[in-house]
Amino acid sequence: MKAEKEIKIPGDLKVSVGYLKNQKCLIIENKMDKKFVFVSNSLGLLKKQKTLLLKAIDSTSVNKLDLSRSAKSIEIEMGVLNKKYRKKLSVRGLGYRMRVIENTEKLDYNVLELKVGYSHLKLLRFSSDIKIKIVKKTRIIIESLNKVKLGNFAKEVWSARKPDVYKGKGFWFKYEKMKLKDIKKK
Repeated sequence: MKAEKEIKIPGDLKVSVGYLKNQKCLIIENKMDKKFVFVSNSLGLLKKQKTLLLKAIDSTSVNKLDLSRSAKSIEIEMGVLNKKYRKKLSVRGLGYRMRVIENTEKLDYNVLELKVGYSHLKLLRFSSDIKIKIVKKTRIIIESLNKVKLGNFAKEVWSARKPDVYKGKGFWFKYEKMKLKDIKKK
């Protein structure tokens, strides 16, 4: 029985094989991050187009165990780097508008333009690793490979017009629940 495992490489990832501190290492990287997965020296690595082939050099039970452990850790790291995170916001209220201005010759960054009930426009800068989709007129979907940047930018959008506690106007996260206060009655 052959002791080998074939792993498919997802679309956006770059994979290379190298040595780090005299240990065989697989380098997995996307646009923003880089991960190192150490592989036992008793395993052979062969990269073909969009697949990675791991082979045990000799077929002892220890090498087969190394093969399965290494394959599992490589698949986990590839999954982590290939995962897109997403936040959904909706806006409640009349007259609120959103528009994305892509980077042009004048600007080297992207801008989210918000008209949210103030006398001026709110302009929020964001980097090219964050993608924004405006769905309908009231929903915005923000995606990124970096979970921290995504959360920070989503909070920045939310704070541009926080929800009003009486009427509920403003930006709301998709699953955010907030009880509105009653209006004072005479």
